[in-house]
Amino acid sequence: MTVIRSDVLKELLMGICEITYMDPYSVEYKISATLSENHIDGSVHENKYDKSVVMWNLVDEEWQTIPLENIVDVERLTGPGMKKKQLNMDEILGLIS
Repeated sequence: MTVIRSDVLKELLMGICEITYMDPYSVEYKISATLSENHIDGSVHENKYDKSVVMWNLVDEEWQTIPLENIVDVERLTGPGMKKKQLNMDEILGLIS
C-alpha cells in the first residue's frame, strides 16, 4: 500500500491518529500521534522533508520522525478537540502545502 504524505499530514492535523509503521527488520509498531495544536505541548516542528513525516508522539510526549516508506496505515481516532479554534479546510491545506 502506498501512503501519500499529504494525506498523512491532513489526518494528523485533524486529530489523534493511530500510525502503524515498520522498522528495517519488518517489526510492526503502532503509536498514537497528532499534529493538532490542541494536543501538542506548544513547541513547533516543521515537516520540511518529503520522504518523512514528523509528528507528536502522544505516549512518549516527544517529536518523532518516521520515514514515509515505513508507514503502513493511518487511522484517525479523534477530531481536533475543543481547546483551541478548530482549523478549517483552507487552513489545513495551507499547512501541508
